[in-house]
Amino acid sequence: MQSIDSLRELLPSLGRRMLRFLNLKRRMLNLILRIRTEIPDLKRKFADIESEKVEHKARIVELLRQTLEESKRRDVENAELKARIEELEKNKTDSSAENELKAEVVKLRGSNEESKQPTQDISPKVVVSFMRFEVNYSLTEI
Repeated sequence: MQSIDSLRELLPSLGRRMLRFLNLKRRMLNLILRIRTEIPDLKRKFADIESEKVEHKARIVELLRQTLEESKRRDVENAELKARIEELEKNKTDSSAENELKAEVVKLRGSNEESKQPTQDISPKVVVSFMRFEVNYSLTEI
């Protein structure tokens, strides 16, 4: 009888443990069910993210290609502009030298014309007329 009494004492404890076990089992089943329903949703989200990732990579590749093309175009444009600058600087140098030569020519022409101009003779002149010829003599020449 003692064993029946012991069992009766253990019964409430065993019942509580059984309830805990059943509650735990129910929670685990609910969790498993929720996981099973979330897995397809998570797989879909993962697929969407992977798809976006591929799209972003493709966009990055396209942007890099455009950047390289733009860089090459600018390099060509820069080379053309540098050549044009060099040409203009050469022309400027040539033009400066030409202007200096022109200024020197004008200066030399001016001094040459001054030396060609007759100097005014301020000495008194005598005009002698023979028949129809007039001869001008400077007093200094006589």
